[in-house]
Amino acid sequence: MLTLTEEHSIINGDGTVLFYSADHFLRDIVDGNHCFICGAKPGSVAFNDEHVIPDWILRRYGLHAQKITLPGGSELAYGQYKVPCCETCNSNLGKVFEEPISELFSKGYSAIVTELTERNPLRLFAWMNLIFLKTHLKDRTLLVNRDRRVQSPRISELYDWPELHHIHCVSRMFHTGVSYSPTALGSLFIWPAKTGSELGDFDYGDYYPGRAMFLRLGEVFILCVLNDANAALCSLDWLIHDIAGPLSPVQCRELLARFADANIRLKNRPQFYTEVGKAGDGLLISANVPKHIEQEPFVAPRFGEVLYSALGSLVTAIPFPEPETAREHIRQGRWTFLFDSDGKFLR
Repeated sequence: MLTLTEEHSIINGDGTVLFYSADHFLRDIVDGNHCFICGAKPGSVAFNDEHVIPDWILRRYGLHAQKITLPGGSELAYGQYKVPCCETCNSNLGKVFEEPISELFSKGYSAIVTELTERNPLRLFAWMNLIFLKTHLKDRTLLVNRDRRVQSPRISELYDWPELHHIHCVSRMFHTGVSYSPTALGSLFIWPAKTGSELGDFDYGDYYPGRAMFLRLGEVFILCVLNDANAALCSLDWLIHDIAGPLSPVQCRELLARFADANIRLKNRPQFYTEVGKAGDGLLISANVPKHIEQEPFVAPRFGEVLYSALGSLVTAIPFPEPETAREHIRQGRWTFLFDSDGKFLR
């Protein structure tokens, strides 16, 4: 039996919150520091905080003592990069996501392609949502400038938190048993990546305004847009068609910018919602998806700013012959790392 609470959340007969209303999400998860999966209050059960970047990735690439660069330029050790999670949910995350996905990635690029094309891509899509959500929940505790001598806002103060409500719903599907409509899946793009770079075989990046993120794990690059119902992937088919080899680290970050920009420019956005299933005993996450993709015109300087942000510290690491001129070209949208002047893929 399903029950609608006064704040318009939905719980089942066992008391499990199947659906957090936006207000409930903001109160307990964003402001309340509760377990971001089940909603348990700190102190009510044992907590064993969850790594933002899954622990198996940290072990595989030797990242525990290495540092992630945060918005604002500060750094934090990956081993300390965690969010509140109860012991039970942390254990379940391992069983549902981390163990099978770790095994899948250990089999290489071809196995992941098979998972996406011949089986169900939902687990990978939900897993990407989960990492994106954890990244931004962690920002509630991090200052833009982590130097305590400087007065600084928290990174999370820059976010429109209700916009993350849908991503929270998707991240919890394994816990709630809620179904998901295939039409509501976001863009998922996977491609071979170059290995052996001086920049290492691991990279993670996201662009919050475009709800886009990527992981580069060894020979695999996987990119996801979380709230576009596959529109960005469809609109960039012309570009993807011309990629003719494994992607370098900087090319991976340009693709993050391309997909984020395509999502930002959507005029007729999909509308996501959760509804009670026909049997009345379960929920379905679905979307009203426009029949045709309509986008605002591409504006080179606007894209250039997205690309400059997505490149992050790589902007200063790339040995340009004329660094200042090259960086200005990037910011003006006059630079690509994907293709040469004849439109051929840069290997």
